[in-house]
Amino acid sequence: MARLKKTSVYLTQREHAALQRAAHVTRRSQSDLIREGVRKVAFSVQPRSGPSPYGSPSHPHPTDFEIRTRVRSMLDSHVATMHQLGSPVGSIARELGISESEVRQIFAKLGIPDEVRYG
Repeated sequence: MARLKKTSVYLTQREHAALQRAAHVTRRSQSDLIREGVRKVAFSVQPRSGPSPYGSPSHPHPTDFEIRTRVRSMLDSHVATMHQLGSPVGSIARELGISESEVRQIFAKLGIPDEVRYG
């Protein structure tokens, strides 16, 4: 196992509550979820070319921040959170009591790429 380095992260009350819920739902530790989030972001960062990547062909997929700013309802928020936790479309639909088509419509509204929506 790799050596671990201790660090502190300050979260808003809302972020902390969401982390606690995610840990409970996934039956994983908060630390494990935080490490996974760091890996997803830190190891996927690509060097950017050009003055602004937003909306350009070189940056077609929205960042988590861009998705969060597009969230307009609690349902959108729940779908986005479950997607970020790695839940497939079918699981999201069953958990929230909506159709897979509705989940995909929310994905489209949030700018989640087609290969994720239909994969």
